[in-house]
Amino acid sequence: MPTRQHFLHQLAAFGGLFAAGCATAPEAPAVSPPMPAPTKPEDIGIDMPNYFSEWLRGHYTERVLLFHDYPLMNGGVAFVGDSITEGFDWNAAYPDLTIRNYGVSGDTTMGLERRVSQIVAARPAKIFLLIGTNDLGNHNAAPADIVANYGLVLDRFARELPNAKVYVQTVLPREPRNAEAVRQINAGLQTQAAARGLALVDIYTPFAAEGGRLDPSVTEDDLHLTPAGYARWRTIIDPLVRAP
Repeated sequence: MPTRQHFLHQLAAFGGLFAAGCATAPEAPAVSPPMPAPTKPEDIGIDMPNYFSEWLRGHYTERVLLFHDYPLMNGGVAFVGDSITEGFDWNAAYPDLTIRNYGVSGDTTMGLERRVSQIVAARPAKIFLLIGTNDLGNHNAAPADIVANYGLVLDRFARELPNAKVYVQTVLPREPRNAEAVRQINAGLQTQAAARGLALVDIYTPFAAEGGRLDPSVTEDDLHLTPAGYARWRTIIDPLVRAP
């Protein structure tokens, strides 16, 4: 007949087995799969403009995805526009300043309006804006429509970057057949700037040659600038870029 001590030993052993059976390892925390890298503007909240060529769509995508990875500026100077802006190394020109090149070759006023949130998010202190020539040359947009679209961009900056200094640069001359349309655009930009109390920077006049074309000494295609053209542009805006 089992003794009381034997019974207690069996009870203790049973309790140990019961406790071991009930103990479970803590569950590992759930790990979310990594988010896929964005591959198109829509992945970062930007609607792709209705561009007519695969190259333009691809380049727009490449540039806005690049801008998406840029760190905060929180001051400094943003150069904003199309290929004329993109085509110059602004950082090399102003190595002592915080500079960001937001140029996108082939871009238009509406393409810029769709990506303006990226510029706002960077918080630049100054914005030099040059846009509109591709609306005219690539899309045959009416000058009044180009000016109205430009106004949408200016309104965004006014609402979302009220302390930034925005410089409205006039559209450069191009082929003689577009001379009158360019003059109409620039007259509209003057009105847009004045209505908002913004500085209008006339870069048209120093580049205009006979017939309203772009000075042949600073271009090879009646549209884009050579190094001599960029040097002339810098001469015009340099005091504004460096001003407090």
